[in-house]
Amino acid sequence: MPAPGQTRVCHKDTGKKEAGRMRGSGHTLQGNDVAELADEAAVRETFAKLRPVTPEYATAPILEGFNWSDCVAELPSGSWYLVCFRSIHSANADEEVLTEYDNRAFAAAKAAGGLLHYFQGEPNARGACLSFCLWQTLAQARAASAMPEHVLAAHIVGQMYDQYVLERYMLTKPERSLELHWHAVT
Repeated sequence: MPAPGQTRVCHKDTGKKEAGRMRGSGHTLQGNDVAELADEAAVRETFAKLRPVTPEYATAPILEGFNWSDCVAELPSGSWYLVCFRSIHSANADEEVLTEYDNRAFAAAKAAGGLLHYFQGEPNARGACLSFCLWQTLAQARAASAMPEHVLAAHIVGQMYDQYVLERYMLTKPERSLELHWHAVT
């Protein structure tokens, strides 16, 4: 399960550079590394600006529920992997326990690397909720979903939700484009 995203230049530590090295990285930054970190930071900062554009975002199509068009101009070209978790919270769901498991899974995902943004939705009056994670790659998302904290969070799904569905998409922004291309991943 995901949790609130943070903007960082370096996802493995504090994002601070010391004497030409990333703290905790174990390698000297080269020119391409600096450019990749700058692109990653720009992507994180841009996706951090995503906001719901309707109170019904939990049930609206993901493209219509958020301000994607406001963010696309600031994105560098690239591809990203999006996982949406739509759910209906059970009337007897223990929200404190759910939040605790969610926070643990989020912390593990951040530590694993590749998580660019997390939007943690709030259940509406009907219990409908949407949360999503944006990842650098599909492989990083899959690796995070296999982590013990995520597996434990997945085990409480039956107790906490009346129903849920995962939606997966690849997002691509071609060079010199102001459009974000989407396709569902099965």
